Amino acid sequence: MISIYVLTTILFGVAVAIIARAKGRSWLLWGCIGLLIGPFGLIVALIASVPRRRVLDRCPACAEPIRYEATVCRHCHSALEWTAEP
Repeated sequence: MISIYVLTTILFGVAVAIIARAKGRSWLLWGCIGLLIGPFGLIVALIASVPRRRVLDRCPACAEPIRYEATVCRHCHSALEWTAEP
């Protein structure tokens, strides 16, 4: 009976880790969460959103990576204007 519990707990941990890795989150942290809280960790991992990337474009003047929130490039200090929100 105890072996079924251990096997189920390990399966939940692995499933949560796989889902977290696919969403770009820390698979080790989420795997531990899955081990600790089992099916609740699986539910939370499934409904957790994918983290938004902060660096989404390059500066048209110097081609360095910049954030959409930026209004001035931190590398070359040129003014930036965004035509559309991501």
